[in-house]
Amino acid sequence: MVTDPGVSWMPRYRWIRPSTYRKCKKRYGVSFQAKTGAEALAEFFASVDLNKKKAQLVRDRYYASRADRARLEARLVDLSILQSNPGLDKLLLTTIPVIPPAARQLLSGYTIETDITYLYRDVIACNRRLRRLLAGNAPQVIRNRVAGLLQGCLDQLIDGLRILQRDIQHRRVDSRDYNRS
Repeated sequence: MVTDPGVSWMPRYRWIRPSTYRKCKKRYGVSFQAKTGAEALAEFFASVDLNKKKAQLVRDRYYASRADRARLEARLVDLSILQSNPGLDKLLLTTIPVIPPAARQLLSGYTIETDITYLYRDVIACNRRLRRLLAGNAPQVIRNRVAGLLQGCLDQLIDGLRILQRDIQHRRVDSRDYNRS
């Protein structure tokens, strides 16, 4: 996402492909800045003024046709939901909850518990590696690769916890059925 277009023709906060990023970086140099992932979204969310967006949608709804009015009203509902929360930046996951090992044993069987432990270990290892690279001023390509690996580890962990939650709910249903007979 373009965060500072500098002298380039790119609008701010536009998603671009890596090939376009390389071309713009080569052509415009240090004046052109772009970020990836949650870092870019955090900056974008910080720049959005929800009150201004709401006023613009209300104004557009007043002059819109019937077909467009329904679409604009749906966007207004979405915007009011976003406004009721503390902020858009709260939509980003910046820290992950860690289930203590003792509680993991209570929640699941041995195999699931060890799988989740390994997933936590992978997330911690990738995070440490990324911090080391950021502190050591490693090339951007390597930092992006490790950040992608960290995102993959987080996705696997969240999917593993989702599977664990589903299994626990199924066990509760099964145990209720078992106790009835």
